[in-house]
Amino acid sequence: MAIINNIQTLFDRLKIEHIDTYMLQQNWKIIDGDIGDLRIFERELDGITNQTQLLRSNSHPKFRSKLQNFIFSLAVLQTVEPIDVANEIYQVQLPKKASELSATVDRKGSEIQSLSLLNCTTAVINISFDEIWNGSLSIEPDEKLLLFPDLNACSEPEITIHNDGIKLKSTPAGSAKLFQVANLKNCSTLSKIVSNCFEDIALDQSQTQQLEAVTRRANFELSDTKISGENKSSVLKAIAYLMTTVASHLEDQNQHHQKLWEANYEVLGIVGGCIELFPEAKKNFYTIANGDDTNAPSKTLSWLMDHVRNQLR
Repeated sequence: MAIINNIQTLFDRLKIEHIDTYMLQQNWKIIDGDIGDLRIFERELDGITNQTQLLRSNSHPKFRSKLQNFIFSLAVLQTVEPIDVANEIYQVQLPKKASELSATVDRKGSEIQSLSLLNCTTAVINISFDEIWNGSLSIEPDEKLLLFPDLNACSEPEITIHNDGIKLKSTPAGSAKLFQVANLKNCSTLSKIVSNCFEDIALDQSQTQQLEAVTRRANFELSDTKISGENKSSVLKAIAYLMTTVASHLEDQNQHHQKLWEANYEVLGIVGGCIELFPEAKKNFYTIANGDDTNAPSKTLSWLMDHVRNQLR
């Protein structure tokens, strides 16, 4: 694609889809708090946590004016010219539209619907459940979302695929719980999952030894185990000990709660469980695990008991 020398032309052509794709490629992340009309990005650069934001809808009347401020802010952070940043963003390869995605929707009985993406790019899913939660999340290839409708509801959640995204919708009378399932095709070991949490954190020898001991214990407790009605408490207790210990070593809530969340649902995936998604879920889980007693993680266990469900296959 040819370089465009007129920055105003770039401002007219750029869309939020370009911004999302570019920012993710540059290791920015969309943080919790991405609500309302705003898309909020965060990244650590030279030891400093930077945040920037943009209106999330191309059709918003102030999108174009805010986009200019957004580009100039990025240019200052990267110490380059705004037109260079704008061209780099415009050159990104956009993800396929939802109509081009290979998606499957399954039902089991009258209770569960699942949505998974097969061999395709990441898709952004817009969510409109009851009046409590309206938001969006992304689903990776081979990852799965599970919906558990309220069986007493008058209507069931709808899953539809449109050109502008995959949409899950439910009226207040047809509310549902949404669960995230780990990518089990590339299932990691407990040791790898834990080490991924600390790839940019230097632990001292005693911290490393403590973490290794707890990981070995959890690995023993969870080996060849699947969650069932009979062993749910003991399985989740082992995970609570592991996650509480991991959280106690993570340095900063805003930077690392995402890692703890990812570790938690990957561990749950190993034992056949999935984790409920709801507003502030990631921060909520980190706060509880980080403040719990590592010798008796009762709060973390209680949270897991409330928000973890067996994965139905």
